[in-house]
Amino acid sequence: MVEREENDAVLELVPDDDRLLPSLKALTAMIFGVSLPLYRMRREPTHLNDLKCHADVVTGAGIMILCEKYGVFLYITENFSYQLKKFLCFRIYDEARGKFTIFAIVGSDQAVAETATFIWSLKLSNNSSSSTLDVRLPKTNCLFDFDALQPEQLARALDANPERHYCFKFGTLSPEQSVVLATRAYPLNIELSDVRFKDEGTAFVDALEKRQEPTFGSFAFDSDDQEVPISPSNLQRLFNLEITFDALRICQLDQECAHLPFAARANSIGYEFDISKLRPSDFDGMNIFAKHLYLEVSEDASFDSPDWGECLALLLDRMAECGHLETLSLSVRISNFGYSRFDSSDLVEALIRVINANSKLEHLDLGDLRQLFAWYDWYDYSSDIFRAMESHPGLRTFIFDTIGPYAHDSGDDDSFHKEHCDDVYDSLEQLLTRNRFITVYDDNGRCSNGGSIDKVYLRNDFFNGSEKLVTDSTPERPLLVATSLVESASHNFPFSAWLLSHHPDVLCELFHGTGPEEIVPALQETVLPTSMPPVESVDSKRRLSEPLPRATKKAAQDSRMRS
Repeated sequence: MVEREENDAVLELVPDDDRLLPSLKALTAMIFGVSLPLYRMRREPTHLNDLKCHADVVTGAGIMILCEKYGVFLYITENFSYQLKKFLCFRIYDEARGKFTIFAIVGSDQAVAETATFIWSLKLSNNSSSSTLDVRLPKTNCLFDFDALQPEQLARALDANPERHYCFKFGTLSPEQSVVLATRAYPLNIELSDVRFKDEGTAFVDALEKRQEPTFGSFAFDSDDQEVPISPSNLQRLFNLEITFDALRICQLDQECAHLPFAARANSIGYEFDISKLRPSDFDGMNIFAKHLYLEVSEDASFDSPDWGECLALLLDRMAECGHLETLSLSVRISNFGYSRFDSSDLVEALIRVINANSKLEHLDLGDLRQLFAWYDWYDYSSDIFRAMESHPGLRTFIFDTIGPYAHDSGDDDSFHKEHCDDVYDSLEQLLTRNRFITVYDDNGRCSNGGSIDKVYLRNDFFNGSEKLVTDSTPERPLLVATSLVESASHNFPFSAWLLSHHPDVLCELFHGTGPEEIVPALQETVLPTSMPPVESVDSKRRLSEPLPRATKKAAQDSRMRS
């Protein structure tokens, strides 16, 4: 068996008696700045794991491979070195392992391009998991010219792994290469980070306008120096396309285009924006198509604009008008706001309109948005927001940073904060009591006062766990329901009532045709489902330990046989 594995091996050490070995090792040490054993390929790999799972790669030392077919050196490691930035360097992330493997190729431009195409075209393994290809495009001081990668080579690599996520960093894309990205016949997932288009994106957008498929996949671009890779005119064309993106993620844009991403045709939009670059007129007639919005006011935003508060409220009004939001995340990244320059109640009222108008909204994350408000106003506003959620049919998660004061408010009247915090907790408890499906989180996890609200969460967990058993319909449901009846639901009328109302069919199975004389011990040990946590009765701290009836065990067995 061992001999067979050795015969199937992709790599073999270059033997010590090879007359070229000393010069080859000296050359690779000079190029990569590290001296490692030198391998050659016995056969072409069929999967990436043939290369990257070599013991020396897994342990982090890395391996050096002489690829004689392509005339290049290939360095594979799990530890990035800045020495590699001079070459075509890329890394592939294996989600199953949760690790990156780094590749660097040295040779002539044409040889490097062909080798990269071959490696990018390989799947991870036979049972390929999700992966990300992260390519560092060459900068001006690089030894590889990325223009050497022909459009047909790029297309071959993309088509071999259409489900892969592609991220290109730095460097420049030619018009021909950008057309390849825009014309794949499947939803492509691509991210450009500090990447420039030689033609400012004209060929890319031209190709998208002619695209036959109605969807694109995901497209993201960002830049550390805030230099947008696409010209304003091409951005306007991009955001007015008739095709629908699965997801768009966009960096800050100049004032001319800052409002355009909100109305892009995409299922999901992530956008960091400078609020001062927006004007009230930008929102006239704006339609929001996205179902999932992840918005962030940038940390370097200027609040000198006199109407930034009005713009934020108008943006929320457009969200209310769309009526189909399922996710809204809206946060800020600055702590020195001039909240006295606008009426913050307008913003809260607009937010409440968003909640009321979007019945499918499931996830609402306000992050640290409360920084927009004076601390003495926040307590009243948060209670108003909680009340707006009480009858919401879809909301499941609400997130914000904290109920209490910030650290810079610590010098204020503590008794004032305590009194108003208690009022907010009362509103939160009322919300959780009236809407059992919502969970509220702050920076510490579940938002709670540590007392009565914890009990409400536990009651809601039991209710939702009982309902989930109905929808999951597992073979163990009869046993789990009966266990809950004599364990966590005993001496607790609401819990027993929920079980009876949610699982009448199970109860009929348990007790059909049985009399009191037939209820005998069946199980001495039971395990409660994690979705229905044991909760002590409010009336009694005692927990019953009566064994389950024989009918319970029989019903569970019958249910398994039917499934």
